[in-house]
Amino acid sequence: MARETAFSFKKLIWLLLFAIPLSLAVLLFAAAYKDMKSLHMLEKNRSAFPKLFAQTTIPAEKGGFSELHSLLIYHKSQILFEQYYVGNQDYIDFSAGIKRIHSQRIKQWQQDDLHYIASVNKSISALIVGSLLPAFNFTADTNVAQLLTEKEQALLSKCEAHQDLTIFDALTMQTAYQWDEWQGDDLKNLWQQADFVTYLLSQDCSSEKKYWTYNSALPNFLLSLFDRKLRQERQTTLKDWTDQNLFLPLEITEYQWFQQPNGAPEASARMFMRSRDLLKLGQLLLNQGAWQGTQIVDASWVKQMQQPHVAVNEEHYGYYLWLRDYAGYSAWVMEGDGGQYVITVPSLQLVIVITQGHYLNWPVYSEQSRRLVENFIIPQIKSMIALSKQVEM
Repeated sequence: MARETAFSFKKLIWLLLFAIPLSLAVLLFAAAYKDMKSLHMLEKNRSAFPKLFAQTTIPAEKGGFSELHSLLIYHKSQILFEQYYVGNQDYIDFSAGIKRIHSQRIKQWQQDDLHYIASVNKSISALIVGSLLPAFNFTADTNVAQLLTEKEQALLSKCEAHQDLTIFDALTMQTAYQWDEWQGDDLKNLWQQADFVTYLLSQDCSSEKKYWTYNSALPNFLLSLFDRKLRQERQTTLKDWTDQNLFLPLEITEYQWFQQPNGAPEASARMFMRSRDLLKLGQLLLNQGAWQGTQIVDASWVKQMQQPHVAVNEEHYGYYLWLRDYAGYSAWVMEGDGGQYVITVPSLQLVIVITQGHYLNWPVYSEQSRRLVENFIIPQIKSMIALSKQVEM
């Protein structure tokens, strides 16, 4: 027995002597491979977009861009540019009164990092609703009363303009509710409630007709109602439904999705995703709901999302989606506070993802994103297209 124990101990020693150097070698190789990939990405970015690369790697005070966290450019089935930058890790605390929480440290953002996406989540909510409606034989014209309890219907009926309130109205933010979250405290007050549905239905009506006003309660209202319906009739949750019908088909597996106070998924903000996964959402819009040859969301629904249903100042609004022009090109825009963007330019077969850290500072992040797109990205894409046509001749 003693000899067997000694022999086993010697085998263990030899195994450790072999395994430890091997493990170290594997770790060193992995680190070196990661560094090689980073260097390759830098060279690829510098080659494809030399002016953009130079401009985004100089300090803001010298004409660069401040608090730019990531920038991805997809054109004609490939990622042409993917760069991650140093910036803050701030976020918005809704329950504390819509306050910006300042991080103590800056970080080097990387490909696998989850970034706060703010109201980009609204556009995701529109895709989720589009995947849900056929399951219940609903359409955008379905009256929301069909999803309400008797108590909720009584609250809805208090407003004459809401007798025919539809899912379409909620998706395009057209109601008669007195609501102002841009200048007023309605968003802050919403987050002090335990039930967003009841709170929204209890609001005063300010008009006999429905009109557009930005209202973050409406996406939460819709997803809360559908979460309840899924639990009652399908014995599943909206989160599980979304995983199976949207995220997993898109190979989106890493994300952080907060809840409303009633347990339904948050539909207007409070979500973190990777920049590469945001890019997939833009590709989904570009390909009319298809991903790698599979139809994930019905094409007719995606087209409805992209229609200019409501005029808002000099822009238009679709289903939780902005319709804007950049340098004369029409684009579908998912936009979130702080400077989170998924910009799809169909005529150029172009998708741009931008993440930033300018929270609660719309003038800065909106101007910065527009300058990136109009001054650097679109001109270079146009040059590439022109060069490609010359080569083909």
